[in-house]
Amino acid sequence: MPARSRPARALGLLALAAAALAGCSAQSPGLGIACPAIAYGSTLRVAVEGDAAHVNLCVGDDCTPASKEALAMVDGTSDGDTWTFSGQFPEEFTIRALDADRQVLADIPVEVEWVRTGGSEECGGPLEASITIRL
Repeated sequence: MPARSRPARALGLLALAAAALAGCSAQSPGLGIACPAIAYGSTLRVAVEGDAAHVNLCVGDDCTPASKEALAMVDGTSDGDTWTFSGQFPEEFTIRALDADRQVLADIPVEVEWVRTGGSEECGGPLEASITIRL
């Protein structure tokens, strides 16, 4: 039997390594599950019953849309009396309702019940929640 050349041996080792690595990404007993390394975005809808011209999310005095810290990754839009915020949310925050002159009408601490809308139980996924505040 002829001896293998160096390139043929290298190609064989490369194929063996690729097959071994392919097995690492599959779910195998005892190895766990390989999850994607991404940060899922979440969506919060805030319906307002009352006369609020603006709604912000706040952690202390750090509020959207000018947040530089805890809420820097959150963006909001409004459609009538409903505000939709998307991004990465901290665990605790308040909803701040403002009048047309941007005077604070209410600071409302909220407990959000997030519902996963994609991904998996093991790896997580995007979340959604809806809240109604009354002024």
